Amino acid sequence: MTCPDTRWLNAAAASQKTRAFRARQILIIAEALARWPRFTAADLSGLNGKADLAHRVHEKHGGSWNETMADVELWSQSRQF
Repeated sequence: MTCPDTRWLNAAAASQKTRAFRARQILIIAEALARWPRFTAADLSGLNGKADLAHRVHEKHGGSWNETMADVELWSQSRQF
């Protein structure tokens, strides 16, 4: 049998992880908006990693695929998706 206090602690820890994840997502979106100003926050919502970002950057900004991938790779080096 699980102690009620343990369930509360587990729920609090999960809630804290969720808040941290969302805060990280917001920060990544804000930094991406600063780097690629043609985007809106809606364009980047639901971002699923570097490959997804590269596809979105390529669609919105054009250029060669290799340049886009290199740009996204360089930008994402210090960020955790």
